[in-house]
Amino acid sequence: VSALVAETVQDPIYLQAAKQTADFIFAHLINGVNQVLDAIDSSSNSSCDPGPTLKPFNSGVVIEGLSVLYSITGNTTIQTLLNSIVTATISTTAWQGSNGIINFGGAGDLSLVQGLTTAYLRNATTPELRVDIGHYLAVQFNAVVDLATVNGSDVYGNTWLGPPTSVFAGSSQITALSAVLSGLSLGDSSEPPLPHPHHQIRPHLPTLTKPQKAPLSLALFSRV
Repeated sequence: VSALVAETVQDPIYLQAAKQTADFIFAHLINGVNQVLDAIDSSSNSSCDPGPTLKPFNSGVVIEGLSVLYSITGNTTIQTLLNSIVTATISTTAWQGSNGIINFGGAGDLSLVQGLTTAYLRNATTPELRVDIGHYLAVQFNAVVDLATVNGSDVYGNTWLGPPTSVFAGSSQITALSAVLSGLSLGDSSEPPLPHPHHQIRPHLPTLTKPQKAPLSLALFSRV
């Protein structure tokens, strides 16, 4: 949020808040393979260790924030961290199988799609990784349109794996529309092309080696 406010009002106070937030996340909520963790245990008998739970929501929020922060600063340290997190996010098996379709708790995820779309549209990653993001978003688009849409209607099911239920749920529509809008945004770029609504593309995920934690310090952000 602070990154978006900093971009809008151009106040250094909000920019500093965004940098401090990124610094905290890197120090406390990123595991050894650049995955975003869910929370810090602050109970009285704990040592404030981060919980091991991985959720697409958290990755999406962090990716969006870092994408905006990189857009503002152009700091390559921020981009390096963003690249590492995106790579870990689109290759994890925590919320997707070999087909690459997001399925966490039997549902898709709005925040992850929104975060990756932000990174894609802002050209915040390396060109090669941006192509992989486009492919990943295209898979979600096709899953929603071809697998999660109730036949002959504009009703979307909760799960993007299908088959959809005919029961209308507002939350399912909002989540599914994030994938539809992300697919439409791909039409603004020559790579990858906009997938046809009724053409099932072959799900694509990049072939990745196990990501290593980036040897960097977000304290460098204060020098921007």
